Amino acid sequence: MTTPTPPPTARRIRGTPPPVAGPSRAPAPARPRDAAPANPRRAPTGATPAARSTPRRPASTHQAPARPVDSPTAVRLAKRVMDVADCSRAQAEQLIETGRVRVDGVRVQDPPQRVEPHQQVEVDGTQPAARLDPATLLLHKPAGLGTQAMLALLTEANHLPNDRSGLQLLKKHLSGLVCLTPLEPAASGLVVWSQHTGIARKLLEDASSVEHEALAQVSGGVSPEALKVLNASAVIDGRAMAAARVSINQAQAGHTTLRMAFKGYHPGQIAQLCEQAGLELTALRRLRIGRLPLASLPEGQWRFLLGYERF
Repeated sequence: MTTPTPPPTARRIRGTPPPVAGPSRAPAPARPRDAAPANPRRAPTGATPAARSTPRRPASTHQAPARPVDSPTAVRLAKRVMDVADCSRAQAEQLIETGRVRVDGVRVQDPPQRVEPHQQVEVDGTQPAARLDPATLLLHKPAGLGTQAMLALLTEANHLPNDRSGLQLLKKHLSGLVCLTPLEPAASGLVVWSQHTGIARKLLEDASSVEHEALAQVSGGVSPEALKVLNASAVIDGRAMAAARVSINQAQAGHTTLRMAFKGYHPGQIAQLCEQAGLELTALRRLRIGRLPLASLPEGQWRFLLGYERF
């Protein structure tokens, strides 16, 4: 009779720790066929689904408007101008932006606009378009307008009819236009809008050296003591201001008009200066910025800064 051979024992490599016996795991009991599934989210086949705690969102009936489909025969205006003027694409776009292109008799300034083959495209002149210089506009602001309302006045309809610059307002002139000399909404007078970096540097960075002249109307009379306060150096909004030159321009029953000249201008400073002198400011009109006067520019109209004019 043969004696059964015992199974070989595992040999441990020298230097390794002896194996640790883990806890014995009993086999999982078999789940009965009619028991509920282990995953509560899944309902058994054929079971009635449970009611939702939150109602379903109704399907939206709103449909986005269909985007207009470009005509297959339309082409970019710049391409048509290239053919008409026999020029490059860059020159064609410049001709359009400088207002020298008309479509069916209407001046167009948008190079991406598409035109149909039957539309008539005309180009004024045969010379290449000159590069547009940065524009500076001088506006006579009416009282009661804020910055956005002022910007809305810069249209060809409000352009000074006898503007000696000979320029026509183009869409390109309004791009990047900045108000460099703002006024309080209640004030009126000369305001400068510009695209020119040199003029912006002059009126913003060197503002303390640019003289402004204004007419300020105050209630009642102005005593010598009050006039002395107005001509003294004052601190406005925490800034020490240069002494102004203030004189009585006109005295009438119930109010007095003062002529003021001072370097640097901050909206609200004249009202604060009058308050320090015990006066109530009722109206303000700026007459001059640097060497540029308001002159005969009508209220609500604007003109281009001429090439020889300097602040």
